Amino acid sequence: MSKNIFIVGNGPVSENISAHVDAADYVVRFNEPKASVGMTGVKTSILFINNSDKPMQNRLENEAYWKSDIVNAAEKIVFVYNRAVIKKYVKPINWHRQLRGRRADWTRDAFEAYSNVGKYVRALSLQEYEDGYRELGLSDKDAMKKFPSTGYYGIRYVLREIANDKSQISICGFSFEGWAKHSWSEERHWLEKQKNAYNFKIWP
Repeated sequence: MSKNIFIVGNGPVSENISAHVDAADYVVRFNEPKASVGMTGVKTSILFINNSDKPMQNRLENEAYWKSDIVNAAEKIVFVYNRAVIKKYVKPINWHRQLRGRRADWTRDAFEAYSNVGKYVRALSLQEYEDGYRELGLSDKDAMKKFPSTGYYGIRYVLREIANDKSQISICGFSFEGWAKHSWSEERHWLEKQKNAYNFKIWP
């Protein structure tokens, strides 16, 4: 069965494609969409979340986030990190930042918060995280220096768990730039290789 899938990154888009996105069978988004708000509809089948450190803390403390159209529309939440991944790969927070409320692991709080707004929540396994890491050509020595982005894990999940050989996959809002510790160049190269194996349409 053919599946029309839209993967919406958090970068800006140059035209309003809301009708195309909301008409898709599956729509995948990430964290808290900002630049594309109002331009890419609201349908959200899966919302991938970075559930660690300051980004998750900011969401937990932002009341507007929990009332946003995207969170309300999300049918399923997937955490990129489970607690074993955070313990193994995320650098511990030093004591003086802990005194200011910082934590590396917000999994329990995040699970409760998304559950409280009626969302089904699961986390990628340690094996899924590590398989994705190595698929980028990264090695264990890079593990605490480079972190694949939430967007990368979302795209990879779609290709392995949702798409089939008849799927039409559209991607927008990806610029492969941002936090310096993300593996942007490796991810861009990886996506170019995937385009040869899947029916991708890149918007615009």
